[in-house]
Amino acid sequence: MELYVKPLEGRGADGNKERVLSPEEHRRIFTNVGAIFQLHKDHLLPALEEACIETAPEEHGLKGRIGRAFLQFAPFLKLYGIYATSFEASAKLIERYESDKVDGNGAKLNRASVRRYKEVVARARRDTRHTQLNLQAWMLLPLQRLMRYPLLLKNLLEVTVDGHPDEFELEKALTEVEKR
Repeated sequence: MELYVKPLEGRGADGNKERVLSPEEHRRIFTNVGAIFQLHKDHLLPALEEACIETAPEEHGLKGRIGRAFLQFAPFLKLYGIYATSFEASAKLIERYESDKVDGNGAKLNRASVRRYKEVVARARRDTRHTQLNLQAWMLLPLQRLMRYPLLLKNLLEVTVDGHPDEFELEKALTEVEKR
């Protein structure tokens, strides 16, 4: 978010009054990635952290229920559907900025916008927090995460002792996550 989304929403480092991306281009590229990020940061992560607090062994080892955290989170997975639907258009626009190609209508991007875009991307790559993923690969992460949730829940079910208080909620969470 800090390396790509916010900088590409703003203005270039050269002090130019023009935005790096137009508001419409920014929406096309990032769709609802901010909402997905906030959902994880404000809801799923705290619920999982709470669920993973260790307790006495006679209390089955964990304070909360991981299954419950995912059950509460499952209805919001529809955000990923919106994201997935717009992903192809997002990737095409990123590719246009990366390669400075013309669009399907033969229109070329504004050279100053392309330069500001490339400056922001280069600055992001130099940042110590950067993971060496380019913007297109970074944009794939939410979709890859969505595919991992059922695998995580299946693995948790495999290692959950029969009769554990979280067993039913894990099963139900798996069913809900697989629906999405």
